[in-house]
Amino acid sequence: MPLNAIPPTTTLADFKEKLAASEGQCWVDVGFYGGVIPGNAADLLPLVEAGVRGFKGFLIESGVDEFPAVSSGDVALAMETLKDTPTTLMFHAEMIPPISDSVGDAVQQSQPPLAPAGELTAYDTFLASRPPSFEMYAIDQILSLAPIAPDLHLHIVHLSAAQAIPALKSARQAGVKITAETCFHYLGLAAESIEDGDTRHKCCPPIREDSNRDLLWEE
Repeated sequence: MPLNAIPPTTTLADFKEKLAASEGQCWVDVGFYGGVIPGNAADLLPLVEAGVRGFKGFLIESGVDEFPAVSSGDVALAMETLKDTPTTLMFHAEMIPPISDSVGDAVQQSQPPLAPAGELTAYDTFLASRPPSFEMYAIDQILSLAPIAPDLHLHIVHLSAAQAIPALKSARQAGVKITAETCFHYLGLAAESIEDGDTRHKCCPPIREDSNRDLLWEE
């Protein structure tokens, strides 16, 4: 992933540095992804030409200072820049809805990530800080911008919230070129079985309830 390196892969110069560091160290075929961050739209086409396989952006803070979250405006600019290229634009799809756009108690009561309400070691506290509505809002934002680049492959990485799947299905039926993936831990684990303080299970988006896991399997 483009953010799991210093420097992250967000400019052509940084990509070349990563390639140089990997020379003689790769024993199987690999590909590199570029990153979309605020202000690097001019770097995207040079990265495509240099061989990156696709791009990833975060709609919520990534936890890496050098890889800040993008706004809807940044996403629109990236789509416009990449719309005629044979690449994939991927998203960590969590986004805190503005209060004016909030729908339902889950959003109104949620706390922004890193500022949870409740016992800090309780898994329920972490889970409540990143509700399914964050994923649903992010995906709605991406789908609303998809007409900018109708031929660009869009992809949602590590989808956790099963509630977001109907919107993705509807978009695909309407011809939007979007795909999504989930992960083994979302299919095999459930929030109810995670003990408080067990940070081995901390991931974003979070591992959700058993009922959510069942819905993922059904889809």
